[in-house]
Amino acid sequence: MSEGQKISIAWYAITDYLMASLAWAVFFFIRRAILNQPVTDAGQLQTDTAAGNHC
Repeated sequence: MSEGQKISIAWYAITDYLMASLAWAVFFFIRRAILNQPVTDAGQLQTDTAAGNHC
């Protein structure tokens, strides 16, 4: 078996962080769509629900 070029562990950590962030964002927006909650309001991204809308 030949030795290939080794990848720094930092690249694994950075990639893991980025992919976890992407997965969170995808599921966040899918959840908002399923619950029929607006994603934007007045042109601004809404990342928090109103205080009275909690289940």
